[in-house]
Amino acid sequence: MTLMRTIKMPVDRTAVDKLPLQDFIPYKLAVVANRLSQSIGSLFEQRFGIQIPDDAARNVKNLGEMAEGVWKLVEAKGAPA
Repeated sequence: MTLMRTIKMPVDRTAVDKLPLQDFIPYKLAVVANRLSQSIGSLFEQRFGIQIPDDAARNVKNLGEMAEGVWKLVEAKGAPA
């Protein structure tokens, strides 16, 4: 068993302070992904009249009904030996 040691490195606060959040690439990607998701959601709402929460709730309901049907089939056929 290998034990890992945590080495505490001194943090250069000036380097941290020089990188504003809006210049941090992962933050920029998250913002772009959020805007893209909202745009696609608006298009779906305009074209098909559905919203993501409505569609998600419908899918959960359908999955629940499918699972119920599968369990009834398993009960009727019996579990494999």
